[in-house]
Amino acid sequence: MLWIFKSRWTALLAVVGTPVVAFAAAPESTTAFVFDLWHAPQHDRAVAEYREAMDRMSREMLDIEDRIAIKERIVADLISQRISFDVAVQQFVALNSGFPNAYAQILNDVEGATDAEKAAYSLLNYVSQRGIPVGCALPRLAAAYEARFGRTYPGK
Repeated sequence: MLWIFKSRWTALLAVVGTPVVAFAAAPESTTAFVFDLWHAPQHDRAVAEYREAMDRMSREMLDIEDRIAIKERIVADLISQRISFDVAVQQFVALNSGFPNAYAQILNDVEGATDAEKAAYSLLNYVSQRGIPVGCALPRLAAAYEARFGRTYPGK
């Protein structure tokens, strides 16, 4: 029975003594390890915040991709003349109404440019890069832009 107590004390000594010997052998490494253990909950919180931010950004990216797909469909309908220029402009305005930065760089230099005019300009930029041949519908739609807003389309 005495050997059971000796083995328990030996095990306890090994469990307690090993960290002491490790600390004595390499204090810098051991300190970093203890520091990491001490700050693990803070690290877990930071990782959770990072994951939440990534999830939010993923949802925003999906929303943007959906909006782009809708705009592509509107432009395709406009080029094929299934919808009018005014209807396409209204749809672009509706799509961008909840996004204040949608027109961040469009017509900033032009005073009095409304969201409808910025949407029309954005629409014409889309059209200028699409169609067969590319931009073939642009002259027709640029004329509609000029008639509605009284300004020439700068990309013409």
